[in-house]
Amino acid sequence: MSPVKPVMSIPSSASVVSTGSFSEPGDLDIVCGRGKGSYNRPGNKRLRSVVQRFLPAYKAAPTRSGKSLVLYQVLTAVEDGGRVRFVKFNPREGWYNESSESEARDKVAHAMREATAAARKNGQTQRLIKLV
Repeated sequence: MSPVKPVMSIPSSASVVSTGSFSEPGDLDIVCGRGKGSYNRPGNKRLRSVVQRFLPAYKAAPTRSGKSLVLYQVLTAVEDGGRVRFVKFNPREGWYNESSESEARDKVAHAMREATAAARKNGQTQRLIKLV
């Protein structure tokens, strides 16, 4: 697979989700939350897969704005697979609510930071194994 090249700017028409409530997220939905319940959902697994594809471009971005552009590309790539919603469970109401655009960006940014940390940790582990 060829490396992903960052776009030059974020279009002003970028849109991720609208608002709404529903009882159960779909398979494409990315659930914002903690624990295995959200981690193992198909949409969340797909998000992590897309993040891995863009990880080299994210690491290579020299500036914060460059990293933001890569995050926008991840959002676009996730949306290309169909109707994707970023959702969060509201325990008070017992419903899932669609997240705002900023919450969706935060979710992608967090996934990218986790992937970066895991890659760094894996690299350190590999170096330790070679030393032994």
